[in-house]
Amino acid sequence: LAVGDDEHTAVRWDPCRPIHVVTRAAGAPAGSQELLAEALARIGEVTGLRLVSDGTTDEPLPGPDGRERFQPDRYGDRWAPVLVAWASSEEVPDFADRVLGRAAPSAVDAGDAGRVYVTGTVWLSAEKLGTVLDEPSGRRYARAVLLHELAHLVGLGHVEEPSQLMDPGVRDDAEDFGDGDLTGLAEMGRGPCAPGV
Repeated sequence: LAVGDDEHTAVRWDPCRPIHVVTRAAGAPAGSQELLAEALARIGEVTGLRLVSDGTTDEPLPGPDGRERFQPDRYGDRWAPVLVAWASSEEVPDFADRVLGRAAPSAVDAGDAGRVYVTGTVWLSAEKLGTVLDEPSGRRYARAVLLHELAHLVGLGHVEEPSQLMDPGVRDDAEDFGDGDLTGLAEMGRGPCAPGV
């Protein structure tokens, strides 16, 4: 999704510290928490990054100016955890189209380590994914959408290859990452440690 000042090296997470995740569960479809836990575990497996669920939050959706990276009154003296938010099309206008989710990691300058992601937001369409989960084969497709968005969260961009899960049009029969996706995700987990961040 992003490269550093050298215009070549990918911006990545610090692999030496866990990525904390909270969920804005308001409006979440039935069964979605288990699905999210499964998707987080899969992302950890293929990147080597440690994703840790810190439970739910009442944090509101970020406004047009973005989300504060540091929220000590809510989360203590640390970077705000990644926010996974189930939202309506009124809250996220993109969801009125065919969009089922969006993700945006947020980076800071880490000196010699370059730019490093420290938090982020994943928005998921409560209405559309809720409808998908009600369908007989919907769980598989909803899992693929979550994996796609979480791969963006860890820094992977889109590819123009329908056989890969990171193709922008996630196929209805998609189940898991393709070989190209896996290569990119492994690279996303190989960032430098950034102890000063």
